[in-house]
Amino acid sequence: DQIAGVDMRRVIHVMDASKKLIIADLSQIEPRVLAWVTGNWEFLEGCRTASVYEVHARQTLGWKGGSLKKENPKLYALAKARVLGLGYGCSATRFRDYAKTLHGINLSPVESQKTVMDFRKKESRIVDFWNQMDDDLKAAVAAQEDLIVDLPSWRQMRYRKPHKAKHEGRNQIYATLNGGRKSALWGSRLCENIIQAIARDVFAEVLLRLEKNGLETILTVHDEVVIEVPKSTTLDEVQALVTTNPEWMPDVPLDSEAIESDFYLK
Repeated sequence: DQIAGVDMRRVIHVMDASKKLIIADLSQIEPRVLAWVTGNWEFLEGCRTASVYEVHARQTLGWKGGSLKKENPKLYALAKARVLGLGYGCSATRFRDYAKTLHGINLSPVESQKTVMDFRKKESRIVDFWNQMDDDLKAAVAAQEDLIVDLPSWRQMRYRKPHKAKHEGRNQIYATLNGGRKSALWGSRLCENIIQAIARDVFAEVLLRLEKNGLETILTVHDEVVIEVPKSTTLDEVQALVTTNPEWMPDVPLDSEAIESDFYLK
């Protein structure tokens, strides 16, 4: 976050002494949406009282203790890597690099392969969703029709002119996305597109709700919003707005982390 030794985040700061910044996010929104789309209600219920990663460890890694993050940081890191790295079909080779680079976990090729297969066996609902989307894509190719995905927020995603083409000696399905960009597609990639689109729609409603309540957004980064507010505005007030469910997704426990500052910080 530094350029030429300058902390660029601190460049964004309040100019009015009567105001402050509140930085809030939608915590682990994509895994929550993925569980909702795939009908993993037990997981979502667990997320009401524990982190996404701890719930995953309890469901799939045999964790029986208390706070996973405090009692077993290594298992917590593995659970986090599995949740964030494997929900969209990551291969064993890519997962090994991902786990090392982002989570400091060293896995042998065999361990990585076992981890991927274990995740897919225990998270069979997710794999079923990948397969469903793969079937829908192939059906659109066979019918020579656009693939249209209806989102729960009443938006549509359209993949235009899906077709097969050779790539490195094997057939691959391509489609044209918004803006005319052609992209390779398969089931787990469609899953990623859909889950991120739904998460985006949840976040968009957060921004509209903040605006409706007179709170000015000055910056967004992924699922994080930075607002400039009077100093009397509390973190609890903002988090209550951020974690309000959309009407079309009433049964997903949302969570938020928020801090206040005179300048933007991570």
